[in-house]
Amino acid sequence: MRRINQQILRGVLVNTALVSFVVLLMLAVAKISQYLKQVAFGELPFAAVLSLVGLALPSLISTVLPIAVFFGVYLTFNRLYRQNEMMAIAGAGVSLRQLARPAMLAMLAFFILQLFISFYWAPESQRRIVREANEYARLAGLALIQPGAFNRLPGGRILYLGEPFPEQPDRYQGVFVYESDENGERLSITTATWGQVSITPAGGLELILLEGRRYMGVPGKPGFKVLAFERYRVHLPPPELNGVQNGPGRMPARSSTDLLGVANQTGPDQLGAWAELQWRIGWPLLLPLLTLLAIPLSYTPPRGGRAGGILIGVLLLLIFNNLLLLAKNWVEKGQAPLLPGIWWVHGLLLLVALYTFYRRNAGQEIWPFGFLRS
Repeated sequence: MRRINQQILRGVLVNTALVSFVVLLMLAVAKISQYLKQVAFGELPFAAVLSLVGLALPSLISTVLPIAVFFGVYLTFNRLYRQNEMMAIAGAGVSLRQLARPAMLAMLAFFILQLFISFYWAPESQRRIVREANEYARLAGLALIQPGAFNRLPGGRILYLGEPFPEQPDRYQGVFVYESDENGERLSITTATWGQVSITPAGGLELILLEGRRYMGVPGKPGFKVLAFERYRVHLPPPELNGVQNGPGRMPARSSTDLLGVANQTGPDQLGAWAELQWRIGWPLLLPLLTLLAIPLSYTPPRGGRAGGILIGVLLLLIFNNLLLLAKNWVEKGQAPLLPGIWWVHGLLLLVALYTFYRRNAGQEIWPFGFLRS
């Protein structure tokens, strides 16, 4: 029995770690691709990409761990079924309930890690993003200024700056600004002999154009105008950076102690604080429930397919993930009571896990419906 427990313990730890690495790598590559797209459009300097991905890492790990634990347990027990070791184990008088103990023990290591991420690492990372948001916005604003090139700006604008003055590097000879609507149709073209560019504290751009003209509309169409100006000011908002433009009151960036204080006080943020606290507690609590669910789903009949349990498991993960998001949204908007809050989703998952585990432990099909049987 000791050898079996060690095999299950080692299998769950190794498989969960491997699944975590693979899924986390895919999510990190997707995140990097998003930021590189902004770099290509000149909205973000390349130097900030790795820093932003590093700050997003805790949230990515928190999302990956429940999925990895489920598949780690599933792959471990599925291997025992496929190699007919479960038949020998059952013949030795060892029940499925006894085999669940080493799986739960292995899950405990990831449970502690999930607690650390949910209550400390992820909020601390979010607070760091908030603290450095202005710096990232400033870097993004600097990335928009590329003399001698056409720069795409937020809001459908295209900016061209000529050569800067040697004695005044923030002033440029020859400025061209193209503005269009959401459909890409031209609204106006502004040209100026020279202009001055400055970065606002929020990371946006402020253009001061001197001695120029503005062509509004399309020549030959009604409403076309040509305006001459001596001084024209254009304010451009900072680019939207994924996960960076966060206000100081954003709930994920608050410490758990701060959230408790806000939740116990009547105010506009009370419901949001309660929803965030339940969300942080809810993620670690998913791990034992998914471990219990993965064990019966891993069963493979002698002549059955091997992917049936995985498909059902993925479907259940998607359903309960969407239910959690929906329940949190209801709590934040006051459309659901604080109790049960989001816990009814965990209760529903617990019922499904206990039901399937009970039937598999009794040697019965886990689903009463034939089309759901693995």
